[in-house]
Amino acid sequence: MNKNIKNNNSPTISAKIIAIQNDIKGIVKLSYNSFQKYYYFTELQILNLLKPLLQKHQLALMASDDSSQPFCHEKEGNMHLVKYLKKMVISDGENSLEFSFWACGSNQDLAKAKGAAETYAMKHLLSKFFLIPIQDEEESSNHLLQEENSIETIETIFEEKEFSPLIKDTIRRIRAKTDKSGNKYLLITLDQLDKNVFVFPYKVPEGTWNSLQEGSAYEFTLEEKTKSILILLAFRFAE
Repeated sequence: MNKNIKNNNSPTISAKIIAIQNDIKGIVKLSYNSFQKYYYFTELQILNLLKPLLQKHQLALMASDDSSQPFCHEKEGNMHLVKYLKKMVISDGENSLEFSFWACGSNQDLAKAKGAAETYAMKHLLSKFFLIPIQDEEESSNHLLQEENSIETIETIFEEKEFSPLIKDTIRRIRAKTDKSGNKYLLITLDQLDKNVFVFPYKVPEGTWNSLQEGSAYEFTLEEKTKSILILLAFRFAE
């Protein structure tokens, strides 16, 4: 990655970048690739974190293709492989910092290959440049459980039972939560279960959360992660 300092007053921009690095929260890999079976974070997650901080510190971020190097394109079978140089400029209106970085990608469609290369390169450049912590789903679940236990002790009423992924139970309490990265989730306390159940939007769509009501009985499909963390996968009203 090349860096070009446009003006001599760049420490002002550097100080603002340091402030953003100190203020910015982490990101959880929420999107799931069902074909290759892994979670990943998106460019939109990065931008949602950065935009308010860039506005707060009066910085503009602009990206464009860098024509100082040729656009490289090869085709292997039905796949287009591309490699080209991108340019990112960070400006406060008077001074600016400029960076060049490579974008590489592949797809059966040439335009999509170029777009995928840009998206992948931009999100990883921004995450590294602004020192954004990236958490896996399981790490996030463990952190949320630790965070919840540090606030209050989960009440245990019934004796511990062997875990079953399919249960029928009544919701005693629902709490809406937001983690330190601004991600929403629910904590559900059930009548016959001694552990809280976490509800994450990447497992159960947020638009269905209103159907969960305190005092109502449901059939729940649960997933048990490490350290006995229970995550809701699906639910329906009990018959």
